[in-house]
Amino acid sequence: MEDEVLCGTRLAQAYFHDEINQTGWAFLEVDVMSKKTPHYLQGYAAGFAEGRATRDLIDLHILNTVNGYCDGAKHFCDELGEFMIDNLKWMEMEIKENPEDEYWQQVNLTLNQLFGLIHGYENTLGATVDYRDIVVHPIFMIQIAGDLEDLAMKFKKPENPKKVFSGPGHCSALVKLLPNNSDILFSHVTWSSYGTMLRINKKYSFKTGDPGQIYSFSSYPASITSTDDFILTSAKLAILETTIGNYNEKSLDLITPNTVLTWIRAEIAHRTASSGLQWAEAFGRHNSGTYNNEWVVVDYKQFHRGKEVQPETGIIHIIEQMPGHIVHSDKTAHLFRTTYWPGYNQPYYKQIIRLSETDKMVEKYGDWYSYDKTPRALIFQRDHENVKDMDSMIALMRSNNYKKDPLSKCDCNPPYSAENAIACRSDLNPVNGTYPFR
Repeated sequence: MEDEVLCGTRLAQAYFHDEINQTGWAFLEVDVMSKKTPHYLQGYAAGFAEGRATRDLIDLHILNTVNGYCDGAKHFCDELGEFMIDNLKWMEMEIKENPEDEYWQQVNLTLNQLFGLIHGYENTLGATVDYRDIVVHPIFMIQIAGDLEDLAMKFKKPENPKKVFSGPGHCSALVKLLPNNSDILFSHVTWSSYGTMLRINKKYSFKTGDPGQIYSFSSYPASITSTDDFILTSAKLAILETTIGNYNEKSLDLITPNTVLTWIRAEIAHRTASSGLQWAEAFGRHNSGTYNNEWVVVDYKQFHRGKEVQPETGIIHIIEQMPGHIVHSDKTAHLFRTTYWPGYNQPYYKQIIRLSETDKMVEKYGDWYSYDKTPRALIFQRDHENVKDMDSMIALMRSNNYKKDPLSKCDCNPPYSAENAIACRSDLNPVNGTYPFR
């Protein structure tokens, strides 16, 4: 096909097919060729191949998202840059001091994948890595898109509503156990701006020997991680998340350079885990307190169609993060009792509700910030039983009947909100409408 790109070396090759104008998606597969290649070099080669294959789409994504991010915010971006330089130096030190530690080998792989991606995009194979150049590079900014929301709060970035990265914000998710335990379906609805609609479905195949060394995920140009997030791994894990807000400004003091940002920890967990518990333990190391999410891990190895399941058999694991804290547990019994696990940007664990001060938001604004009475919670409670197969799952996850659904009503003018639905359409809310909060 004339619009396909195949670039290869003895280390890695990338296959790229752009169907955005036909289907809304491009497709990328990156394959590392040999298990004899050191981890860090596997990462660099994979990144370089991707950077060369997708450079034109990367240009467009940078134009849509990163350009202008620091306009009117020089002081913030200077502080952010120094923080990130310190963070990169700290990780480099840990990598050098722990050469046999598998965790730091994984960090090294991920960082080198980033460096390779930048060098592939710029066609500068083997160029020297200068952290001062890295932290201002638009591809680096794309990697930390999710983490930026909390870093922007910490360093008090002036608002720039015209620039919104992929990742931060709201989204809906659902894990649904079908009747008679016939199957488990999972779905994720990403809410973001039109500027982030250049989408790539990616598949990385490393040769590290890890359980999840092969994984596919929804993503964006130049993004090593999903940031939606929506991932399938060769360990038969399905992983998704919805972002949860942190309203506790004091907790931002726990965000320091001597941690590993979420985008890196997630990649490590995807590759190394063969269970939800292992995923949680890997992800919880060196918690940065940035891009705080509720993560859902479904282990399809533990699920057997049509059979009864005993509690705590590891089918579904729920992980929530705040600065300084990770809370996680097996929720298999809950799934088989209720037949569903929803995600809608509100924390589940009482400890996380308290640490994030979401409870104070409930006191101030009411049930919209509660776990079980917010509109999407009520919609999922009402409608999840309609899911019998893939088609009905898709129908629910794409649903938005905000003008007629009583659960979409609010103390607003007009008296409903297109955000109070599984598939948000805030662009349909009038600019001059009045709402309790925005």
